[in-house]
Amino acid sequence: MKYVKMCCLIGIAILVFVLLGGLYVLWAVINMHTQILYTQKNRPPEHIESFDGSYCMNVLVEENSQDKVSYVNVAICSEAMQEIYCIKNEYRAFDFHWITWERESNSFWLRSGDLGIFYYDFLGDGKWEKYSLIKENDVYFLSKEYGKGGTKEKINEKEILERIPEEFRID
Repeated sequence: MKYVKMCCLIGIAILVFVLLGGLYVLWAVINMHTQILYTQKNRPPEHIESFDGSYCMNVLVEENSQDKVSYVNVAICSEAMQEIYCIKNEYRAFDFHWITWERESNSFWLRSGDLGIFYYDFLGDGKWEKYSLIKENDVYFLSKEYGKGGTKEKINEKEILERIPEEFRID
């Protein structure tokens, strides 16, 4: 009988220990996400000039009033500071990694942790066209509406890395 009571007490102790450990892990994860969200929401706006100074990219975090999610929104302005292109509520702040102009053109690249890497090809006259960067079997492709009957074209990884500043990674 003493043996059964002892086993029950040990079992209860283990159960309590596991539950407390699980609660601690849950608290740590929630705390970490809260800190990340706070940091992203309070991220200062960035103003990034294109390589030739003809455009300025204003990057800021804004909360969407409908879904209460913070997004990284991008407004591209002309030299006269007139907004000519906008990306709004596409990229969640929580998952946002970076955005950068190309070294020698007015095209730019954007990386989101959940959606991937995107290339915005400058068409001229304040217009850009969006492509996804897709990696299949260690080969990169630029894709326009891939999966919806769109197109994709092969692009060399070395070429991409030559076009973006060194501190930005695509892998």
